[in-house]
Amino acid sequence: MFYGNNCNISCPKNCREGHCNIESGTCLGCTKGFKGPRCEEKCDERTYGENCDMFCGPCLNLEQCHHINGTCLNGCDRGFHGERCTEGCIEGFYGHKCDDVCSTNCGVPGRCDRVTGQCQGGCKAGWKDFKCDKKCDGGTFGLNCAQSCGVCLDKEQCHHINGTCLNGCDRGYQEINCTQECAWGFHGYQCNETCNANCLNRRCNTVTGGCLMVSAPNPPDFNTVLIMGGAAAVMFVSLAIVITLCFVFRRKSTSRTGKEQNSLEKREQLSLENTTPNEDIYDKISENSQYQEIIYEYEDNEEYQELGQMSQPSLYDSLH
Repeated sequence: MFYGNNCNISCPKNCREGHCNIESGTCLGCTKGFKGPRCEEKCDERTYGENCDMFCGPCLNLEQCHHINGTCLNGCDRGFHGERCTEGCIEGFYGHKCDDVCSTNCGVPGRCDRVTGQCQGGCKAGWKDFKCDKKCDGGTFGLNCAQSCGVCLDKEQCHHINGTCLNGCDRGYQEINCTQECAWGFHGYQCNETCNANCLNRRCNTVTGGCLMVSAPNPPDFNTVLIMGGAAAVMFVSLAIVITLCFVFRRKSTSRTGKEQNSLEKREQLSLENTTPNEDIYDKISENSQYQEIIYEYEDNEEYQELGQMSQPSLYDSLH
């Protein structure tokens, strides 16, 4: 198409369908990828297409895409793929061109941020960093590297997952993680050396083996514990038997005392009845002449006189 006084000037080439104003030559519209009055400017500011109203995808380093079709000339930025870089990485991949694989040490294995590779759900035990691609170090191990290693040989790093000392323990420590000090009376590597017999209570430094000056009670052995337990049991049983016997004896004593009291009262009553003067009996004795003769005979008798000096009264005196 043409414009101008003589219609001899061609319309700008990027005018849509070649149409322009016949006087000024301004385009009546631009082809895809161009803008401006005469459609001489390419789409910019990460736009493309007809009237530059389409936005570019995340091209590498956020470069301008092709002004007409929107393709990324130098590839996609992290986490995206495709010609226009509008498609995110599929699960398990991340990075440039989605060529990087998410770590299997992620808390949710194989799942991470498609752009940065940061693991979802944190890291498995023994791993750290946002990609979970570094082992625990610095004397730590376990989940989130939050646990401290024991005293490994030559202060080596323990196993990053379970904390075991791969080459054994340093002096004075034992067990698989080297967190337990040597037992009483032992020292050295793996606690295989015994303290000197001359050490007070066989106590020594668990690392150097040097004797300690502080005394400590001898730990009770198993036999001592058994003997003490048996003695306590015997004492308990004996005490129970004594208490039971005391209770039974007390009950019997109370019963016997009651019976004796009743018997004593009966005897006293009988004695009173026997010692009370009986007028009928006295009269009968007095009337008996034979009894009178016996009395006169004994009054002249020396033995009778001796008996009369006794403190206890005779039957005759009681009757008179």
